[in-house]
Amino acid sequence: MRLAADEITIKVGSETVRLRPTLRAAMRLEARHGGMTGLFRAIADGSLTVIADVISECSDRPTMVPVILGNPSFGGLHGTLDGITEPLIRLVGLFAGIDMDNPPGHEPAPADAPPVSFADYIEALFGIGTGWLGWTPEQTWNATPAEILAARKGRIAMLTELFGTGERPDDHDPRNLPDPGSVKAGIGRLKMLQASLAGAR
Repeated sequence: MRLAADEITIKVGSETVRLRPTLRAAMRLEARHGGMTGLFRAIADGSLTVIADVISECSDRPTMVPVILGNPSFGGLHGTLDGITEPLIRLVGLFAGIDMDNPPGHEPAPADAPPVSFADYIEALFGIGTGWLGWTPEQTWNATPAEILAARKGRIAMLTELFGTGERPDDHDPRNLPDPGSVKAGIGRLKMLQASLAGAR
C-alpha cells in the first residue's frame, strides 16, 4: 500500500483530527473490542464508546473529540457520525496494512495455511520490527503496519542484493508473514459496509 495513505483525517465540529493506525493502537483496540471484525461492526453500528476509543488511541495529539462524542448533549451528533464512520472503518483496515483503495498485491498464503488470529498477526509484525529490522519496541509500537511491511520489503531487497540473486531462504520470503483469516474476512465485510454507508447518504 502507499505510505501516503497511512493517515486518516476526520473533522468533528471545528476540530480536524489526524489519525495514525499504529501497531500499539491496533494491539490495544483488538484486545478491547473483539478483534478487527468487532471493530468493524461497532463502528458501522455507530457505537460512540468504540468510536471515541479509536479516536483517542489513534490521534496524533491530545483531542477533546472523544469527550465530545461521549457527551449526550452534543448537538449534530448524527451528522458528525455520518462523516466519520467510513474513514474510521478504513482506519481499521489499515491496522492490517490494507488500503481498501489499493488492495494488497502480495501472493496469498497457501491454501493449507492455518488461520491466524489478528492478535497473532500484530505479534508477527512486532517481531519483524524488533527482530528483522532491529527497531526498539517503542519505535515498533509507534510504526504503522504499512511502515513495518515496507521496511521489511526493503530489508529483503538489501539481503538479496548482498547475498546473491538466487532462491531466497524461506525465512526471507514475504509470503511467510501470517495472513490472518480475520483480516481476509474483514476485507469483504469492509467493502459491504462501505457500500451500505454510501447508499445511506
